[in-house]
Amino acid sequence: MSREAALDRIRRLGPRRVLDVATGRGGCIGWLLEALEDIEQVAGIDVSTDTLCDTARTYPHESVDLIGMCATRLGFRSGIFDLVTIVNSVHHLCSPPQALAEMVRVLRPGGLLLVCEMTSDSQSEKQQSHVLLHHWWAEIDRLAGISHDETFTRHEMLSLIAGLGLDGVEVFEDGGNQGQEVDEDTIRFLKDTIDGYTGKIAGNPEYERLRNRGRELRRRIEEVGFAWARGLTIIGEKPRR
Repeated sequence: MSREAALDRIRRLGPRRVLDVATGRGGCIGWLLEALEDIEQVAGIDVSTDTLCDTARTYPHESVDLIGMCATRLGFRSGIFDLVTIVNSVHHLCSPPQALAEMVRVLRPGGLLLVCEMTSDSQSEKQQSHVLLHHWWAEIDRLAGISHDETFTRHEMLSLIAGLGLDGVEVFEDGGNQGQEVDEDTIRFLKDTIDGYTGKIAGNPEYERLRNRGRELRRRIEEVGFAWARGLTIIGEKPRR
């Protein structure tokens, strides 16, 4: 389990102040609160304040602060967090290099950066359904004015991390479902999402092309199947020097 392996290293650090970037519905916050005993504060940031309102109802803890904020301009002073995390959201950053550099800036020397991200290569046929669907979602979002890149390759992700100058970088492979079928409820949810997603760009010249592509992806899920794509869990330390 890639995140469990990274978690061992995080536990040895014993972080008390944590920043979760692109918090969304708060899945990473829940994982951290359950796994770590000594956290004093978790700050979760996201550009979607509506999503953060929903997350606040899920995690009404005094130690959790949810803030509307852009990752490329973090409103925190340098060196105040022991751990900074971002999970499955690097592809949503408007400038990944700038945002990742900001995450390192707010880490204290010796603090840890944890990055989890799906990748586009080395996928099974069923996992490739996830990658192709994600690329389709991303194109629609971009036309709707939402920051959303296609899935990064493994090389692209490792290159982004290499540019940060972290020490002791460890990379763990995340196998996803490794070809196992998702449950029927998930399949129905995916199909329903496909059916309605092009509504975001009604009237756009690309509407018909993308709606037809959505129908092709729906058929692919029915014929080939669907499994969550594999990815990487990367953890590294901000230099102490």
